[in-house]
Amino acid sequence: MVVKRKKSRLMRLTVISLALIVPSISQKQSNHFESLEFGITPESYAVYIKKQTEKPFGEFHGDLFLKKISIIESSGGTNFNHRELLNGLHAGTSGIGHFGLMPVTVLDLARKLTNKYSDLGQLTAGIVDFPNVQHLLNLDPSQIKIKLESNFDLELKIARLIKIDLDRKHGNNEEKKAFAWNNGTQIKSSNITDDKLDDSNYIYKFRKLANLKIALN
Repeated sequence: MVVKRKKSRLMRLTVISLALIVPSISQKQSNHFESLEFGITPESYAVYIKKQTEKPFGEFHGDLFLKKISIIESSGGTNFNHRELLNGLHAGTSGIGHFGLMPVTVLDLARKLTNKYSDLGQLTAGIVDFPNVQHLLNLDPSQIKIKLESNFDLELKIARLIKIDLDRKHGNNEEKKAFAWNNGTQIKSSNITDDKLDDSNYIYKFRKLANLKIALN
C-alpha cells in the first residue's frame, strides 16, 4: 500500500510538472490535431511554436533551412534586387529581403494569424502574440517591402512563422518545404512528387547546399 501511494503521488507531480511546461491549448486546437499528419500532438506543437518564435533574433541561430533559403534567394542577404514578377498572383511585386518573401504571402500569413477560424490562427491562438505581424495588414506591398528590409528581426519572425506552417504540412521533408517556399506555401504535400523535385532548378540549388553548416548560436 505504501508503494502504491508513492506511485500515485509521483504521477500527480508529473502531471503538475507537465502542466507548467506545456502551453495551454483550446478544444478547437486539440480537435484540429486529429487530422494532422506526422504524429504531431497539440501539446508538442504548442511547445514547438513557442520555441521557434521566442528564439533570439539577429543571425539565424541554428536555423539551417532558412540559411539555405537566404543563400538561394539573396546570396545570404547580400543582394535584395529581386526581379519583379509580371504574371500570376504576384504580378507587379518582387521578393523581399533575405528570404525572397512575397508581399501577398506576408499578407496571407498576417490574415491567418488574425483569423480564429484558420488552421494557423487556431494553432497559435493563446500561445504567441504577433502584433507586429498583424500590423502589416494595414500596409501596401511597397510599404511591406520597405518595412521588412529595414527590420531584420521582423523579417526573420515572419520567415519562421511561414516555416512553422510548412513544417505542419510537410513534416521533416526539407526539399518539399523548399519547393513550397518557391512555388506557393498553399501547395499540398501530396502534390509535390519526386519528379517535380528532380525537375526543379530551385531544388537543384537547395541540394547543392546539403553539406552547409552554420554555428548554432
